[in-house]
Amino acid sequence: AAPTSIDLAAEEEGGRTELNVLVQLGNELAGHPELVHGGFAATMMDELFGWTMHMEKQARGQGDRKSFTANLNVNYRKTMPLSSVYLMVCKVDKVVRGKKFYLQGSIQNRRGDILVETTALFIATGEGPSSSFRNLKAPAKPS
Repeated sequence: AAPTSIDLAAEEEGGRTELNVLVQLGNELAGHPELVHGGFAATMMDELFGWTMHMEKQARGQGDRKSFTANLNVNYRKTMPLSSVYLMVCKVDKVVRGKKFYLQGSIQNRRGDILVETTALFIATGEGPSSSFRNLKAPAKPS
């Protein structure tokens, strides 16, 4: 039988981790003149989500599990001028069935204006970080 919404709610819990990072960007990351490239903003958020996931897994005693970005949604609200300092905020909203981690984040300017809003879904596997390398052997040296 398919799980009901009550069953799924019992398998959902709140996140434990929020990460706040100040970044100072230079002038070599331009998309349009004088503005940070949107793809770079998305990459920074995906990287921060990865750090947040690492900390969340540590807090849950699951530090050896691999996790992967399954979905990254980026909404650009305002432009990001080059050569500026930004606050990046990322937090785990909820965890479903111990393997689906839903996160949200933003990039803000000095006034607290939200310039970029992001959400992500990360999937944690049952494998540790080195499980795929256990059976690898060093290549034979040529004679």
